[in-house]
Amino acid sequence: MLLLQVLDSSNALFDISNYRAKMSILKGRSPRPMLTLYGGEPDQVNLISLGDGFVQIEVPAEQTHHWVSGTCKYDLQLTSPSGQGLTERTTTWLRGTFTINPDITL
Repeated sequence: MLLLQVLDSSNALFDISNYRAKMSILKGRSPRPMLTLYGGEPDQVNLISLGDGFVQIEVPAEQTHHWVSGTCKYDLQLTSPSGQGLTERTTTWLRGTFTINPDITL
């Protein structure tokens, strides 16, 4: 589980409970994600929780047990709600790379 705190410019908790989230993880140069996670999507299994000042990402072990070592890249996109004169907007809030290391203890 990864828990991220979300603050506004005055360091107050920023409520993103009405947002939607999508996170993709790709390995190497593959154009197809190894895994895509969702939050706030009614027709998806939601493994990303969004709330008042937080994003929580959970990936069950059964989703990753077949992964082999190597470098992966990821991004997390959040979509703001529309309404009250606001237009829905999708932005990338987080991106980066990580390395999967092989287990040495069996």
